[in-house]
Amino acid sequence: EHGYGNALDISAFTLESGRKVTVLDGWRGEGEERRFLKQVHDVACGEFHTVLGPNADRHHRDHLHLDLQNRRSGSVYCR
Repeated sequence: EHGYGNALDISAFTLESGRKVTVLDGWRGEGEERRFLKQVHDVACGEFHTVLGPNADRHHRDHLHLDLQNRRSGSVYCR
C-alpha cells in the first residue's frame, strides 16, 4: 500500500510538552508510554483498514503501519 500512497508508518510522537515517545522504546516501556501507544493503536484500528504494530511481527517492532487497503470482504486487519 505504500507504493500506492495509501499507507504511512509512524515511529514516534512528539507530545505538546516536547517529550518524544518512540514505538521501539515505548511499546514495552514505562506504563504511561505503553498506554499511550496502545490507545493510538486501538483508535487507529477504527479508522484504518490495516494497522500493524510491534505485536504483528518483527518487521513492525519499531513503528505502526496504517493503511487503507480495500479488501473484498470489507474486513479490517488490526494486529
